[in-house]
Amino acid sequence: FRTTHLMSLNELLLCYKPVTSNTKSVFVHFLQAYKFGDIIAFPRDLSSHGGLSLYKHYAIYVGSKKFVQQTPEEDIFHMTGSVSQSPDLSGNCQYSNCVFGKLSKHRKHELDNYLDEIWQAEGLKINPYDIMRRIKETYRNCGRWNAITNNCEHIATCIRYGLKISWQVCGGA
Repeated sequence: FRTTHLMSLNELLLCYKPVTSNTKSVFVHFLQAYKFGDIIAFPRDLSSHGGLSLYKHYAIYVGSKKFVQQTPEEDIFHMTGSVSQSPDLSGNCQYSNCVFGKLSKHRKHELDNYLDEIWQAEGLKINPYDIMRRIKETYRNCGRWNAITNNCEHIATCIRYGLKISWQVCGGA
């Protein structure tokens, strides 16, 4: 997703009229030099639809930044997890969680900091300390997955920008 013109922050927050683009996404591979806090998109190819990417999974690149809960080989943070229909000890069903993972487990991925231009136009800055704080707050505490209000893209944009936004939900993916 690339913008052909800059939107105001208010237009962005409405999330109803996403800007379209004529530019194609370029897939990057394992040698891509991601930076801490970058949003990484993982296009989900569906072979039953001719390999078309109908949606994307999103994560935050953490790279060499280390968190207490992270193992040495984990370099991304994302909303994922196995679905359990049976309640845990507290009576809650666990549908997903925000955890660290490995970029190397994903064949296709691309840089997707799609709100950076808007952020910069509004005079806002991406703060690595805020990203670290949001990861710590969200680790195993990102709420129940909901396609409309709390999906992996919402979590990734919230960690990078401080706002839960999903172009996929708004029709911009």
